[in-house]
Amino acid sequence: MKKKAPSLSRAPVTPKVARGLVSTRLWVAAGAFLSALTFAALIPVIARGDVWFAATWRYPWLLLLVPLLPFAMAAATYFAEVRMPRMKMP
Repeated sequence: MKKKAPSLSRAPVTPKVARGLVSTRLWVAAGAFLSALTFAALIPVIARGDVWFAATWRYPWLLLLVPLLPFAMAAATYFAEVRMPRMKMP
């Protein structure tokens, strides 16, 4: 009996493996978000700390949008469909 050639396609992903991949993706996205947030907050303070603490906010109501940032990050990473085409070919 003739043996089949090994398949070059990826092995099927089981639900357990898929949950692990989703979990890993969430941790990476959360870590990237927290790192970016930390660096974005530290750089102005380090550069001009004396002026930063005396600053007044021209539009303080914009700070109400800050809680929406994790949802924007999730939409860009976690909720993005993996199989969605990124670019249309003519």
